[in-house]
Amino acid sequence: MNNEVVFFLEEESAKALLEKVFRRLCPPQTEVQARFVVFEGKQDLEKRLRIKLSGYLNPNARFIILRDQDAAECEKVKDSIRRLCEMAGRPERSRGAGKLTEAKRMLRVASLAG
Repeated sequence: MNNEVVFFLEEESAKALLEKVFRRLCPPQTEVQARFVVFEGKQDLEKRLRIKLSGYLNPNARFIILRDQDAAECEKVKDSIRRLCEMAGRPERSRGAGKLTEAKRMLRVASLAG
C-alpha cells in the first residue's frame, strides 16, 4: 500500500486550500498521496471521526485532523480529538513533530498568500 496522508477536514474550503498546498509540498515523484475527507462541520467530524479512523485499511496512512477552535478552549478540543483517536486505535504520534510544525507554518503562509 502507498504512503498516504489523510486530512480530516470540517469544511470544503479547507480542502480547496490544502489541495493546492499539498501539490506544492509533495510533487508526484515523492510517492505520497493525499486524501481529503470532508465532514459537514465540527459536530459531524467529531461524531464520525472514530469510525473513519478505525475503518481505515492502509497501514502506511498518516492522519491530520483540522478543526477550527472557534470559541472553544484549544486544549479541551485537542484532548477530545486525542481521545477519539485513541478509541479508534490510532493514538497520537509524536515522531516527526518538528516536521508537522513546519507544515503548519507553511500552511499559514499559503493561506495568507491565498
